Amino acid sequence: MGRKISQMLSHLRIKDFAIIDDVDIQFGGGFTVITGETGAGKSILIEAITLLLGSKGDTDFIRNKSEELIVEGVFEQGGKELLIRRSLNISGRSKIYINNEISTLSQLRDLMALVVDISGQHQHQMLLNEEFHIEIVDSYAADTKLLGEYRLLRDEYLSLLSELNRLETIVREKDSRLDFLKFQRQELAGAAIEQAEYERLLEESNILKNGARFQQMLADAESLLYGQDESISAMLGRLRKRISELSVISKEFESFQGELSGVEAVLSELEKLISRKLTKTDFSPERLDEVESRLHLIKRLCEKYRISVDELVPRLRKIESEIAELENSEIVTKDIRKRLESVFSELNRKAERLHQVRLKSSAEIASKCEQILQRLGFKGAEIRFEIQYEKPSGIYDREKVCERGFDRARILFAPNVGEEFKPLSKIASGGELSRVMLAFKSALSGKDVVDTYIFDEVDAGIGGAVAESVGRFLKELSVKKQVICITHLPQIASLGSEHFTVEKVVQNRRTTIRIRRIKGEERVEEIARMLGGHTITEKNRAYARELLDRSS
Repeated sequence: MGRKISQMLSHLRIKDFAIIDDVDIQFGGGFTVITGETGAGKSILIEAITLLLGSKGDTDFIRNKSEELIVEGVFEQGGKELLIRRSLNISGRSKIYINNEISTLSQLRDLMALVVDISGQHQHQMLLNEEFHIEIVDSYAADTKLLGEYRLLRDEYLSLLSELNRLETIVREKDSRLDFLKFQRQELAGAAIEQAEYERLLEESNILKNGARFQQMLADAESLLYGQDESISAMLGRLRKRISELSVISKEFESFQGELSGVEAVLSELEKLISRKLTKTDFSPERLDEVESRLHLIKRLCEKYRISVDELVPRLRKIESEIAELENSEIVTKDIRKRLESVFSELNRKAERLHQVRLKSSAEIASKCEQILQRLGFKGAEIRFEIQYEKPSGIYDREKVCERGFDRARILFAPNVGEEFKPLSKIASGGELSRVMLAFKSALSGKDVVDTYIFDEVDAGIGGAVAESVGRFLKELSVKKQVICITHLPQIASLGSEHFTVEKVVQNRRTTIRIRRIKGEERVEEIARMLGGHTITEKNRAYARELLDRSS
């Protein structure tokens, strides 16, 4: 059993995933190896773990005839437990829980990037992408504060440059644009009207079109109200007097006195409105022409600018705002340029500091990697980083203002004594890439916060003494990290402090995967199988015991 460490994967449960029915694995610290025949399902195990780390789920992973897959992981963290649970149903709906609280995929990825690191064929292939090389240097330098300061300045630089480009375009087109906008302002100024005022104009137009008839109707209404003895007002006065007298005799009439007073008040307001309309309204043909002309202008401009009446005023304000911006554009442009030059100058200083940090860090990590590679079977191999500082020519040279500074980095490799350095991406084989990645991980192991390393295909393209060297190196790495390694090689498998096997079995006429911890003679048999294939001889068993004895 391996040692206990402050952070490690202690429990993994996988249910209805691919051909897995339901497996439950308890991990210890130290160096855990997982073996099994080709096609037994070891890769499925890795796929399930990547779901816990935030990979995209696929309904194809759900076991046939099942409704939902579930992957759960328990991580021990300084005496506490971190529980991750992820499910995916056949409709594609995914649920993520972190310590029993619903979470997002982004939250899961951010968290698990600090907990588990998986190294497989995909990550080995990343070494072929030279854009990844500078990330290795920065991971070793671990100066996140300086890089963060640079990125904040870069964001400000890009924002200011974008604004400067916009303003400079405005300045170049200023005169013609101003003439055009001023014409629009003058045209709209006479028509810009609020919706309520427009509706009043429409009503006035309707009144003026019916002027004579409207005036006669007003006069008739005024006469009915107050113009004669039998007017509504006179009759209402007499009625109110009689109701008052009746109230003295019968209190049932008292409430109607107030209501009649209200009617008188309404009639009074109506009379004022009629009088105002008769005396204040301009019924002249000139006023009708003026109103109709204004309404025609409003309609024409709404059609021209393809806007509604209530959009006229906002459009005018927008034009006035743009005119003001154009008239002040040269002054604003000078201010923005001055600010941009200041930010660009500070950006250069940060980038230069990053370059110096990288030169020092790249030399250190390259030296460490060379020492590690010697132990991994590369006798006399050399490695170095080529760091090129590509300074922008000026404030407009945004292409060289990259997210990580002005540096371009690539790894140069000389795998054998006497050979010239060449780009790693051009000359390394699959087996060499896996060992170079292992060397970098080891060199970085003291710099990161991740305590669980999972290796898949780290043994690709190697065997014999080199395989044993890789295995011993992984075992040493497990002193300070939890190391889980899927391997095909007996030399590596024999060095594990814990050993699990993966095998396909048929249960109830269905194929599933079984994962078991093995010890003693079972382990001897498994390593003998790895040495000799399906036919296991006593010689294979004897060599398996020898490997296990050497590892203890």
